[in-house]
Amino acid sequence: MSSVSITRLRLGECLEEVTRGVGPSWSNYRLLGATRDGLAAAKEPVGQNPERYKLVEPGTIFYNPMRILLGSIAYVDEGQDPGLTRPDYVVFKTKPDVLHPRWFYYWLRSEDGATFIRTLARGAVRERMRIQKSV
Repeated sequence: MSSVSITRLRLGECLEEVTRGVGPSWSNYRLLGATRDGLAAAKEPVGQNPERYKLVEPGTIFYNPMRILLGSIAYVDEGQDPGLTRPDYVVFKTKPDVLHPRWFYYWLRSEDGATFIRTLARGAVRERMRIQKSV
């Protein structure tokens, strides 16, 4: 019989948020957005200060915080080209060997994930979710 040790972690301990912009290499990447169907080309062109746009590469999950309950969540899967997303999007990766990004992406888009998001949602007009270390 194998001895498996299980450690309970807070969600914030399993995720690493991407907060820095990509910098001057922004023009090397395509612009991506998050829709109800997942990953998509962004509808609008790059705005001012494109160096502040965030890099989304394989293993990255990102969402529009003002539209998360509508399902505007995306995942860049293995084998897909990296891209950029707007500075106001929340971008994060799961920590290796702690939480698999594809599993978490599909869970986040599930009914259980939507219920979880509602428990963290804040805002008057539209609900927002920010993943913090305390979650």
